[in-house]
Amino acid sequence: MSEVAIVPNKVLRQKALQVVKFDRRVIRIIAQMRKVLREQKEPEGVGLAAPQIGHGLRIIAVKEITAENRAEPPILALINPRVTHQSKEKDLDWEGCLSIPDQFGQVWRSRKVTVKAENLHGHKIILKAEGFLARVLQHEIDHLDGALFTDKVVGRIYSGQELAEISLRCTV
Repeated sequence: MSEVAIVPNKVLRQKALQVVKFDRRVIRIIAQMRKVLREQKEPEGVGLAAPQIGHGLRIIAVKEITAENRAEPPILALINPRVTHQSKEKDLDWEGCLSIPDQFGQVWRSRKVTVKAENLHGHKIILKAEGFLARVLQHEIDHLDGALFTDKVVGRIYSGQELAEISLRCTV
């Protein structure tokens, strides 16, 4: 398994650089990111930013999970992504991060976003997302600016065990 940077690794707090050359290096980085994501189980590991695997470039990869493809979802790679529109409507929901193991917290995120990016060939793409995918995109794009979900947590941060106990109490 490729190694994922864990806090307090300094790479996680650095602003990633724009990709200007769409070459074999970028292809290798995206292949590495897809490999790391394929090795992860849901709900952990649904998205990854290049800085999390030691590459300070503005690249993210996200699993496009649907009810039909839950077992093996396609992984979308976005180069130089940026949120160009976000809805005023926000949702408060739980987040975690591969770079911050066993820590979870509630974060407000826009319910809908529009993201402009480029594909492997440098062609512009526009992605409109809502719900969980919108949350994942915002989380990963934050990584490119050196921001972590823990910077935005409302209330306290919980361990996986504490979160499981909360979930059990909520379902009874």
